[in-house]
Amino acid sequence: MPCHNESESLSALYVRAAAVMERIAESWEMVRVNDGSTDDTLVRLPALHREDPTSW
Repeated sequence: MPCHNESESLSALYVRAAAVMERIAESWEMVRVNDGSTDDTLVRLPALHREDPTSW
């Protein structure tokens, strides 16, 4: 999933996408890619992974 200047919405995006994926798939993986962001998206991605390493 490309993430360009999405720092403020990364957590909400994960929660919403996970809710859908958990209903339709037994196992799933979300790959997020910092797409040249100028905000702190690149800092937030590993921080979110540390909060819930099983979800990324």
